[in-house]
Amino acid sequence: MHCESGHNVNAVNGQYRGLFQLGYNYNGTISVTNDGNVFNALTNALSARAAYNARGNWSAWECRP
Repeated sequence: MHCESGHNVNAVNGQYRGLFQLGYNYNGTISVTNDGNVFNALTNALSARAAYNARGNWSAWECRP
């Protein structure tokens, strides 16, 4: 989160949005959990966790631990 957005919940970089810089999927939407608002910190974090769990690694992000 620090590397991706600098902890800015409103960060935008091209197609990427929010704390974990979630991007658009194949159908042109950002897959988010909770309230559906990619700029909501909890929603963005939960969605990032779901993306990590689905892949089993950090491959979805440029910044990795």
